Amino acid sequence: MKKLFVLAVVTVASASAFASKARLDALQNARHLSDPQDVVGHSTTRPVQPDQALNHGEWVSFEWGSNRGATNTTPTKNAEGGFVRKIDDNAAMGAYLGNKSEAYNTFLTLSGVSTTGTGPTALLNQNNPLNLYYAAKAGDLQWGLGLFYVSNDRKTTKQKENIMGLNASVSGAAGWDAQLTVGLGAEGKNEQTAGSELTLKGGSNIQASGGYKMDTMYFHGTYKTLGAKLETGTATTSDWEVTGINLGVINSHKKDGADFFYGVSYDMSTVNNKTNTATGKTETTTLPVIIGVEAEAASWLVLRGSVTQNVLLGSTKTAGSDANSINDSTTVAAGAGLKFGKFLLDGTFTNANSGTATGLGSDTGFVTNVGMTYNF
Repeated sequence: MKKLFVLAVVTVASASAFASKARLDALQNARHLSDPQDVVGHSTTRPVQPDQALNHGEWVSFEWGSNRGATNTTPTKNAEGGFVRKIDDNAAMGAYLGNKSEAYNTFLTLSGVSTTGTGPTALLNQNNPLNLYYAAKAGDLQWGLGLFYVSNDRKTTKQKENIMGLNASVSGAAGWDAQLTVGLGAEGKNEQTAGSELTLKGGSNIQASGGYKMDTMYFHGTYKTLGAKLETGTATTSDWEVTGINLGVINSHKKDGADFFYGVSYDMSTVNNKTNTATGKTETTTLPVIIGVEAEAASWLVLRGSVTQNVLLGSTKTAGSDANSINDSTTVAAGAGLKFGKFLLDGTFTNANSGTATGLGSDTGFVTNVGMTYNF
Protein backbone atom coordinates (compact mmCIF):
# COMPACT_ATOMS: atom_id res chain seq x y z
CA MET A 1 0.00 0.00 0.00
CA LYS A 2 2.81 2.41 0.85
CA LYS A 3 4.41 1.84 -2.54
CA LEU A 4 1.12 2.37 -4.32
CA PHE A 5 0.61 5.60 -2.41
CA VAL A 6 4.08 6.88 -3.37
CA LEU A 7 3.46 5.95 -6.99
CA ALA A 8 0.15 7.81 -6.97
CA VAL A 9 1.68 10.91 -5.40
CA VAL A 10 4.62 11.12 -7.78
CA THR A 11 2.56 10.29 -10.84
CA VAL A 12 0.44 13.34 -10.11
CA ALA A 13 3.76 15.15 -10.10
CA SER A 14 6.04 16.04 -13.00
CA ALA A 15 8.48 15.07 -15.72
CA SER A 16 12.00 13.81 -15.70
CA ALA A 17 13.85 12.82 -12.65
CA PHE A 18 16.76 14.75 -14.10
CA ALA A 19 15.26 17.06 -16.69
CA SER A 20 12.49 19.52 -15.99
CA LYS A 21 11.55 22.93 -14.68
CA ALA A 22 9.72 21.13 -11.87
CA ARG A 23 13.09 19.73 -10.79
CA LEU A 24 14.70 23.19 -10.93
CA ASP A 25 11.80 24.69 -8.94
CA ALA A 26 12.22 22.08 -6.20
CA LEU A 27 15.92 22.95 -5.96
CA GLN A 28 15.19 26.70 -6.27
CA ASN A 29 17.30 27.11 -9.40
CA ALA A 30 20.67 26.49 -7.76
CA ARG A 31 23.21 27.74 -10.30
CA HIS A 32 25.50 24.70 -10.28
CA LEU A 33 22.75 22.41 -11.62
CA SER A 34 22.90 21.10 -15.16
CA ASP A 35 19.53 20.41 -16.79
CA PRO A 36 18.15 20.00 -20.34
CA GLN A 37 15.88 22.99 -19.70
CA ASP A 38 18.97 25.23 -19.70
CA VAL A 39 18.61 25.51 -23.50
CA VAL A 40 15.77 28.01 -22.89
CA GLY A 41 16.53 29.05 -19.30
CA HIS A 42 14.29 29.09 -16.27
CA SER A 43 13.66 32.12 -14.02
CA THR A 44 15.75 35.26 -13.75
CA THR A 45 18.50 33.40 -11.88
CA ARG A 46 19.44 30.87 -14.60
CA PRO A 47 20.91 32.05 -17.91
CA VAL A 48 19.90 30.66 -21.29
CA GLN A 49 22.54 28.16 -22.45
CA PRO A 50 21.86 26.81 -25.97
CA ASP A 51 25.21 24.98 -26.00
CA GLN A 52 23.75 22.59 -23.40
CA ALA A 53 21.76 20.95 -26.19
CA LEU A 54 24.82 18.68 -26.54
CA ASN A 55 25.01 17.61 -22.89
CA HIS A 56 21.87 15.59 -22.18
CA GLY A 57 21.26 13.35 -25.16
CA GLU A 58 18.10 13.47 -27.24
CA TRP A 59 14.83 14.27 -25.48
CA VAL A 60 11.33 15.65 -25.79
CA SER A 61 9.81 17.42 -22.79
CA PHE A 62 6.42 18.81 -21.76
CA GLU A 63 5.79 21.21 -18.84
CA TRP A 64 2.69 22.54 -17.14
CA GLY A 65 1.82 24.01 -13.77
CA SER A 66 1.24 27.19 -11.82
CA ASN A 67 4.56 28.95 -11.36
CA ARG A 68 5.68 30.28 -14.71
CA GLY A 69 6.75 33.88 -15.02
CA ALA A 70 9.40 36.39 -14.04
CA THR A 71 9.58 34.80 -10.60
CA ASN A 72 7.92 31.88 -8.85
CA THR A 73 5.61 34.39 -7.14
CA THR A 74 4.33 35.73 -10.45
CA PRO A 75 2.48 32.76 -11.97
CA THR A 76 1.33 32.85 -15.58
CA LYS A 77 0.23 29.21 -15.88
CA ASN A 78 1.59 28.73 -19.40
CA ALA A 79 2.20 25.28 -20.82
CA GLU A 80 5.37 24.62 -22.77
CA GLY A 81 7.40 21.90 -24.42
CA GLY A 82 10.17 21.12 -26.87
CA PHE A 83 12.89 18.75 -28.03
CA VAL A 84 16.57 18.22 -28.82
CA ARG A 85 17.79 15.99 -31.62
CA LYS A 86 21.40 15.17 -32.53
CA ILE A 87 22.56 16.03 -36.05
CA ASP A 88 25.78 14.03 -35.53
CA ASP A 89 28.23 13.39 -32.70
CA ASN A 90 29.30 17.04 -32.69
CA ALA A 91 26.08 18.96 -33.32
CA ALA A 92 22.49 19.15 -32.11
CA MET A 93 19.43 21.29 -32.71
CA GLY A 94 15.95 21.75 -31.32
CA ALA A 95 12.85 23.86 -30.85
CA TYR A 96 10.78 24.85 -27.84
CA LEU A 97 7.23 26.21 -27.67
CA GLY A 98 5.58 28.31 -24.97
CA ASN A 99 8.60 29.48 -22.95
CA LYS A 100 8.26 33.22 -22.31
CA SER A 101 10.94 35.90 -22.17
CA GLU A 102 11.96 36.79 -18.61
CA ALA A 103 12.96 40.30 -19.70
CA TYR A 104 9.55 41.05 -21.23
CA ASN A 105 7.86 39.57 -18.15
CA THR A 106 9.82 42.14 -16.14
CA PHE A 107 8.56 44.95 -18.37
CA LEU A 108 4.95 43.80 -18.01
CA THR A 109 5.27 43.51 -14.23
CA LEU A 110 6.72 47.02 -13.94
CA SER A 111 4.03 48.53 -16.17
CA GLY A 112 1.12 47.07 -14.19
CA VAL A 113 -0.75 46.77 -17.49
CA SER A 114 -3.41 44.09 -17.76
CA THR A 115 -2.49 41.09 -19.91
CA THR A 116 -5.98 39.60 -19.86
CA GLY A 117 -9.01 40.60 -21.89
CA THR A 118 -9.30 42.74 -25.00
CA GLY A 119 -10.06 46.16 -23.54
CA PRO A 120 -8.30 49.38 -24.67
CA THR A 121 -5.67 49.11 -21.88
CA ALA A 122 -4.83 45.40 -22.20
CA LEU A 123 -1.66 44.11 -23.86
CA LEU A 124 -0.90 40.65 -25.18
CA ASN A 125 1.44 38.56 -23.05
CA GLN A 126 3.80 36.74 -25.43
CA ASN A 127 1.22 34.58 -27.18
CA ASN A 128 2.75 31.48 -28.83
CA PRO A 129 6.48 32.16 -28.28
CA LEU A 130 9.07 30.13 -30.22
CA ASN A 131 12.65 29.22 -29.27
CA LEU A 132 15.09 27.71 -31.78
CA TYR A 133 18.62 26.58 -30.82
CA TYR A 134 21.71 24.97 -32.30
CA ALA A 135 24.86 23.66 -30.60
CA ALA A 136 28.17 22.33 -31.90
CA LYS A 137 31.62 21.25 -30.70
CA ALA A 138 34.93 22.74 -31.80
CA GLY A 139 37.87 21.01 -30.17
CA ASP A 140 37.63 21.41 -26.39
CA LEU A 141 34.89 24.02 -26.75
CA GLN A 142 31.19 23.69 -27.34
CA TRP A 143 29.04 26.64 -28.36
CA GLY A 144 25.41 27.32 -29.04
CA LEU A 145 23.07 29.94 -30.51
CA GLY A 146 19.39 30.44 -29.75
CA LEU A 147 16.65 32.64 -31.17
CA PHE A 148 13.52 33.79 -29.30
CA TYR A 149 10.62 35.11 -31.41
CA VAL A 150 7.04 36.29 -30.87
CA SER A 151 4.81 37.99 -33.44
CA ASN A 152 1.06 38.55 -33.14
CA ASP A 153 -1.47 40.88 -34.75
CA ARG A 154 -5.07 40.73 -33.44
CA LYS A 155 -6.78 42.91 -36.01
CA THR A 156 -10.26 42.72 -34.45
CA THR A 157 -9.00 44.02 -31.07
CA LYS A 158 -6.10 46.09 -32.51
CA GLN A 159 -3.54 44.40 -30.26
CA LYS A 160 -0.03 43.66 -31.52
CA GLU A 161 3.27 42.35 -30.19
CA ASN A 162 6.68 41.76 -31.74
CA ILE A 163 9.57 40.45 -29.63
CA MET A 164 12.93 39.03 -30.67
CA GLY A 165 16.08 38.06 -28.78
CA LEU A 166 19.35 36.25 -29.40
CA ASN A 167 21.11 33.90 -26.96
CA ALA A 168 24.69 32.67 -27.20
CA SER A 169 26.73 30.45 -24.89
CA VAL A 170 30.06 28.65 -24.81
CA SER A 171 31.70 26.24 -22.37
CA GLY A 172 35.14 24.68 -22.10
CA ALA A 173 36.52 21.37 -20.92
CA ALA A 174 38.48 23.22 -18.21
CA GLY A 175 35.23 23.89 -16.30
CA TRP A 176 34.30 27.41 -17.35
CA ASP A 177 31.16 28.68 -19.11
CA ALA A 178 29.86 32.01 -20.45
CA GLN A 179 26.51 33.25 -21.73
CA LEU A 180 25.13 36.35 -23.47
CA THR A 181 21.52 37.39 -24.09
CA VAL A 182 20.73 40.38 -26.31
CA GLY A 183 17.26 41.77 -26.94
CA LEU A 184 16.74 42.62 -30.59
CA GLY A 185 13.51 44.55 -30.05
CA ALA A 186 10.29 44.21 -28.07
CA GLU A 187 7.01 46.06 -28.51
CA GLY A 188 3.43 45.52 -27.41
CA LYS A 189 0.65 47.81 -28.66
CA ASN A 190 -3.06 48.43 -28.16
CA GLU A 191 -4.46 50.80 -30.81
CA GLN A 192 -8.15 50.73 -29.91
CA THR A 193 -8.25 54.38 -28.75
CA ALA A 194 -7.08 56.77 -31.47
CA GLY A 195 -4.66 59.36 -30.09
CA SER A 196 -4.22 57.40 -26.86
CA GLU A 197 -2.69 54.20 -28.17
CA LEU A 198 -0.96 52.16 -25.46
CA THR A 199 2.59 51.04 -26.24
CA LEU A 200 5.09 49.08 -24.16
CA LYS A 201 8.48 49.31 -25.84
CA GLY A 202 11.60 47.46 -24.74
CA GLY A 203 14.90 49.30 -25.05
CA SER A 204 18.31 47.93 -24.20
CA ASN A 205 18.31 44.34 -22.98
CA ILE A 206 21.69 42.77 -22.32
CA GLN A 207 22.63 40.02 -19.88
CA ALA A 208 26.14 38.61 -19.55
CA SER A 209 26.95 35.73 -17.21
CA GLY A 210 29.52 33.05 -16.56
CA GLY A 211 30.82 30.46 -14.16
CA TYR A 212 33.83 28.38 -13.23
CA LYS A 213 33.95 24.97 -11.55
CA MET A 214 36.91 24.20 -9.30
CA ASP A 215 36.82 20.87 -7.45
CA THR A 216 33.49 20.90 -5.56
CA MET A 217 33.03 24.67 -5.85
CA TYR A 218 31.11 26.52 -8.57
CA PHE A 219 31.68 30.28 -8.84
CA HIS A 220 29.20 32.31 -10.89
CA GLY A 221 28.32 35.88 -11.80
CA THR A 222 25.70 37.77 -13.82
CA TYR A 223 25.27 41.37 -14.97
CA LYS A 224 22.14 42.62 -16.70
CA THR A 225 20.73 45.91 -17.90
CA LEU A 226 17.18 46.36 -19.19
CA GLY A 227 15.18 49.31 -20.42
CA ALA A 228 11.55 49.89 -21.36
CA LYS A 229 9.04 52.69 -21.94
CA LEU A 230 5.28 52.85 -21.53
CA GLU A 231 3.63 55.37 -23.81
CA THR A 232 0.07 56.64 -24.11
CA GLY A 233 -0.33 58.32 -27.47
CA THR A 234 2.79 60.44 -27.92
CA ALA A 235 3.38 60.90 -24.17
CA THR A 236 5.86 58.77 -22.23
CA THR A 237 4.19 57.82 -18.94
CA SER A 238 7.03 55.62 -17.64
CA ASP A 239 10.65 55.15 -18.64
CA TRP A 240 12.37 52.33 -16.72
CA GLU A 241 16.00 51.43 -16.37
CA VAL A 242 16.78 48.14 -14.60
CA THR A 243 20.25 46.93 -13.64
CA GLY A 244 21.30 43.88 -11.66
CA ILE A 245 24.48 42.18 -10.42
CA ASN A 246 24.72 38.69 -8.95
CA LEU A 247 27.90 37.05 -7.60
CA GLY A 248 27.90 33.71 -5.83
CA VAL A 249 29.46 30.38 -4.99
CA ILE A 250 27.99 26.92 -4.40
CA ASN A 251 29.73 23.94 -2.81
CA SER A 252 28.37 20.62 -4.08
CA HIS A 253 29.13 17.22 -2.52
CA LYS A 254 28.12 14.22 -4.64
CA LYS A 255 28.25 10.70 -3.24
CA ASP A 256 26.24 7.47 -3.59
CA GLY A 257 23.67 8.98 -5.95
CA ALA A 258 23.12 12.09 -3.82
CA ASP A 259 23.99 15.77 -4.34
CA PHE A 260 24.12 17.83 -1.14
CA PHE A 261 24.90 21.49 -1.77
CA TYR A 262 25.01 24.84 -0.04
CA GLY A 263 25.98 28.30 -1.17
CA VAL A 264 25.64 32.04 -0.89
CA SER A 265 25.28 34.89 -3.36
CA TYR A 266 25.26 38.67 -3.36
CA ASP A 267 22.46 40.33 -5.34
CA MET A 268 22.15 44.02 -6.07
CA SER A 269 19.41 45.48 -8.27
CA THR A 270 18.18 48.95 -9.17
CA VAL A 271 14.82 49.80 -10.74
CA ASN A 272 14.62 53.42 -11.83
CA ASN A 273 11.54 55.06 -13.35
CA LYS A 274 13.17 58.12 -14.89
CA THR A 275 9.84 59.91 -15.32
CA ASN A 276 9.45 60.05 -11.50
CA THR A 277 12.51 61.68 -9.92
CA ALA A 278 10.92 61.89 -6.44
CA THR A 279 10.11 58.23 -5.69
CA GLY A 280 10.85 56.39 -8.92
CA LYS A 281 14.08 54.68 -7.90
CA THR A 282 14.31 51.51 -5.79
CA GLU A 283 17.60 49.90 -4.77
CA THR A 284 17.69 46.37 -3.30
CA THR A 285 20.57 44.31 -1.93
CA THR A 286 20.31 40.77 -0.58
CA LEU A 287 22.65 38.02 0.59
CA PRO A 288 20.65 34.81 0.11
CA VAL A 289 21.95 31.41 1.20
CA ILE A 290 20.72 28.12 -0.23
CA ILE A 291 20.85 24.58 1.15
CA GLY A 292 19.58 21.64 -0.87
CA VAL A 293 19.78 17.95 -1.57
CA GLU A 294 18.81 15.63 -4.42
CA ALA A 295 19.12 11.89 -3.88
CA GLU A 296 18.06 8.56 -5.32
CA ALA A 297 15.62 7.00 -2.86
CA ALA A 298 15.24 3.95 -5.13
CA SER A 299 16.22 2.98 -8.66
CA TRP A 300 12.95 4.47 -9.88
CA LEU A 301 12.56 7.38 -7.43
CA VAL A 302 14.46 10.61 -6.83
CA LEU A 303 13.62 12.99 -3.99
CA ARG A 304 14.80 16.58 -3.67
CA GLY A 305 14.38 19.60 -1.44
CA SER A 306 15.87 23.01 -0.69
CA VAL A 307 15.63 26.08 1.52
CA THR A 308 16.73 29.68 0.86
CA GLN A 309 16.83 32.74 3.07
CA ASN A 310 18.40 36.16 3.08
CA VAL A 311 20.93 36.47 5.92
CA LEU A 312 22.80 39.27 7.72
CA LEU A 313 22.80 41.90 4.97
CA GLY A 314 19.84 42.98 2.90
CA SER A 315 17.84 46.14 2.38
CA THR A 316 15.46 47.85 0.02
CA LYS A 317 15.36 51.61 -0.41
CA THR A 318 12.97 53.74 -2.41
CA ALA A 319 13.95 57.30 -3.27
CA GLY A 320 12.54 59.73 -0.72
CA SER A 321 12.28 57.16 2.09
CA ASP A 322 14.51 55.33 4.56
CA ALA A 323 15.98 51.91 3.82
CA ASN A 324 14.09 48.85 5.12
CA SER A 325 15.43 45.41 5.88
CA ILE A 326 14.25 42.54 3.69
CA ASN A 327 10.89 40.96 4.57
CA ASP A 328 10.76 37.40 5.89
CA SER A 329 12.25 35.48 2.97
CA THR A 330 12.64 31.86 4.12
CA THR A 331 11.38 29.66 1.29
CA VAL A 332 11.23 25.87 1.28
CA ALA A 333 10.59 23.74 -1.81
CA ALA A 334 10.52 19.99 -2.39
CA GLY A 335 9.80 17.59 -5.20
CA ALA A 336 10.09 14.08 -6.57
CA GLY A 337 11.02 12.35 -9.81
CA LEU A 338 9.82 8.98 -11.05
CA LYS A 339 11.23 6.82 -13.87
CA PHE A 340 9.03 4.75 -16.19
CA GLY A 341 11.51 3.18 -18.62
CA LYS A 342 12.61 6.06 -20.84
CA PHE A 343 9.86 8.31 -19.50
CA LEU A 344 10.65 10.58 -16.56
CA LEU A 345 8.09 12.33 -14.36
CA ASP A 346 8.87 15.26 -12.05
CA GLY A 347 6.76 17.24 -9.63
CA THR A 348 7.23 20.12 -7.23
CA PHE A 349 4.94 18.97 -4.46
CA THR A 350 5.55 21.77 -1.97
CA ASN A 351 6.62 25.36 -2.32
CA ALA A 352 6.24 27.02 1.07
CA ASN A 353 7.11 30.65 1.68
CA SER A 354 7.89 31.79 5.23
CA GLY A 355 6.91 28.38 6.53
CA THR A 356 3.38 28.31 5.12
CA ALA A 357 2.29 25.94 2.36
CA THR A 358 -1.19 26.16 0.89
CA GLY A 359 -3.55 23.49 -0.39
CA LEU A 360 -3.49 20.85 -3.08
CA GLY A 361 -3.09 22.18 -6.60
CA SER A 362 -2.71 25.86 -5.68
CA ASP A 363 -0.08 28.23 -7.05
CA THR A 364 2.16 27.74 -4.02
CA GLY A 365 1.00 24.38 -2.73
CA PHE A 366 1.15 20.65 -3.42
CA VAL A 367 2.06 19.62 -7.00
CA THR A 368 2.48 23.16 -8.29
CA ASN A 369 4.52 22.18 -11.36
CA VAL A 370 4.48 19.04 -13.47
CA GLY A 371 6.60 17.86 -16.38
CA MET A 372 7.17 14.79 -18.51
CA THR A 373 10.33 13.96 -20.48
CA TYR A 374 11.14 11.12 -22.85
CA ASN A 375 14.81 10.32 -23.50
CA PHE A 376 15.48 8.73 -26.91
